Amino acid sequence: MTILLSRSALIDQGYDSREIRRQVSAGQLVRVQRGYYTMATPVEQERWRLERQVHLHRIHACVAGAEHPVVVSHASAAVVHDLPAPRAALSKVHLVQERDGGWQRQGVRKTTGRIDPVDIVQVGALIVTSVARTVIDLGRSVHFGWAVAAVDHALREQLCTLDDLHDCLARCSGLPGIVSARRAVLFGDPRAESVGESRSRALLWSAGLAPDELQREFPHSRGTDRVDMWWMGGLIGEFDGRGKYLANFRPGDDPGEAVWQEKVREDRLRRQGNALVRWTWDEVERQPDDVVSRVRTALAGVRRRLF
Repeated sequence: MTILLSRSALIDQGYDSREIRRQVSAGQLVRVQRGYYTMATPVEQERWRLERQVHLHRIHACVAGAEHPVVVSHASAAVVHDLPAPRAALSKVHLVQERDGGWQRQGVRKTTGRIDPVDIVQVGALIVTSVARTVIDLGRSVHFGWAVAAVDHALREQLCTLDDLHDCLARCSGLPGIVSARRAVLFGDPRAESVGESRSRALLWSAGLAPDELQREFPHSRGTDRVDMWWMGGLIGEFDGRGKYLANFRPGDDPGEAVWQEKVREDRLRRQGNALVRWTWDEVERQPDDVVSRVRTALAGVRRRLF
């Protein structure tokens, strides 16, 4: 049985906000819904650790073998800073070297160039692009949805500020892909609470279906229901329906009760004149057109009611 822990329960056990974030980043806790977490299964933990930890080991090995000083950058810097990055971007270690020449190695993407000293930090034994520069480099090099996820995460976790990102954009003016990075920064929003929400929002915006409001609240007699996305006319969009069904689950509860409580929540939202569309990570990853089509159809339906 899945055991859910509320944020307040974790705090009662001695956790603070920093420790909760650290355990989520480490894959020890999985955020399944706003304010609720579950312990990761061994398989989930292992997959997360292997993907990130193996890449981190490769970074150290490549840096140690470099003939000239190098700066860890792009998706590799994202691993160091615990920023989201697509799996495909981790196929190579990304390094920047000021001097041309030196070694060539399979599995390494080496760029020759100079990085402004203000955009370089030291993390342990590694010289790495700053969080802001890493976010900008991701914005220049990865899919828009992942770029937005990096911006959202950095702002939400207060790893850098919006001013930091804009200052870095100015320093990087003229670099390839900077227009895409600027678009991701302008679109960023710290209210997005997961990579999946960020990617979903980017997907829908690209299709001309940007939500009108994020994290909209719907008060009721016993509290407040908060939803991921809302469109004028009364359409609610929620990422990861499975997580939502776990939202009201407590340790020792009957799983069927959790499903029932989510149905009660959904009925409550519908009684306020809303329609609901849900989608999962797999759908965003493998069937994005289906997600867009469902939202477009539902939005057309709710807007017909207005006329």
